[in-house]
Amino acid sequence: MKSYDEVKFILSDIEPTEAMYEKLTEEDIPHLKNILKEQEPWLASRAVFAISRFNTVKTNRILYRLASDPRMEIRVSLASCANALPLEVSEKIISKLVKDKEPGVRKFAYQSVLPNATPLFIKRLKKVYNKEDVPYLQEVLSNKLSVFDGT
Repeated sequence: MKSYDEVKFILSDIEPTEAMYEKLTEEDIPHLKNILKEQEPWLASRAVFAISRFNTVKTNRILYRLASDPRMEIRVSLASCANALPLEVSEKIISKLVKDKEPGVRKFAYQSVLPNATPLFIKRLKKVYNKEDVPYLQEVLSNKLSVFDGT
């Protein structure tokens, strides 16, 4: 198992790459969880992306809890990687993020809706659309929903 500092160093590349994340294993999850507490939002955000690569009950629980993180950057990162998660996990997280008060979080949540979303989830998103008060975000969500309406 790598040390905390080694995991932190891996995430500290100037530009995040696939190769950077491939260096991390499930053994590194405890360190990644601790990195989520870092004061530097960019580093904690990279930990979100790293954790999202592991499909375990534990990591899915961690990610779901992050949907309530007080740092907007963390919630945006989570929304942005939600489309790489298994459908059930993705829908659960996106369901929470589409209610976020921050437009940036909602934007990435809308964009991360998976093309194989369940009919019940799409029905809920249509209700969210009716409550969305930012015109640009209405358009983003409308474009996403149009895929499911066949229009």
